[in-house]
Amino acid sequence: MEACWLDLLNSDWRDHVGSGRREDRIGKPEWLDAFLRKWHLPRSLARPAGREGLRSLRATLRPLVELLAAGGHAGKSELSGLNAVLSATLVRRRIAAQADRYALLFTTEGGSLEAALASIAADFAAFLSEADPSRLRLCANRDCSWVFVDSSPGRTRRWCEASTCGNLVKVRRCRARRGAAARTAKT
Repeated sequence: MEACWLDLLNSDWRDHVGSGRREDRIGKPEWLDAFLRKWHLPRSLARPAGREGLRSLRATLRPLVELLAAGGHAGKSELSGLNAVLSATLVRRRIAAQADRYALLFTTEGGSLEAALASIAADFAAFLSEADPSRLRLCANRDCSWVFVDSSPGRTRRWCEASTCGNLVKVRRCRARRGAAARTAKT
């Protein structure tokens, strides 16, 4: 699943191999520029106040996602930070005729920074209200912690990417078993 809020959450990058390296991609101009273009977000988010707003929103969403990924339920207090971002702008709705159908359009009033952050928060809120939050997962690689949505039929996906984190963890387990077997054989 592709979603703006997922990209934002995963902008706090950690090295999957366990080196301890961590990178805040919001501070990397090339990543931020690609993020803003991909999601059609205003350039105001590239300014210092915008970057801090993105970091703050990420810090608001992360504990909520961790709670939901662990099977918890978000109540009023857990949703208060998200609601604060959502309520920072006024939203007006209007209906527009388009060829053979109609479209419900939303326009925001307020500063572009607040509106941009509210649109990312609204993307996450739409996921919570329209999708299945119990499909939220954190990568099972203890060195990764990327957020993803498990779309597998059996709801058994454990890794952000099986080819990276999945293989890495399987190799670690195999080496640990071989090491244990070698130590047992020596005694």
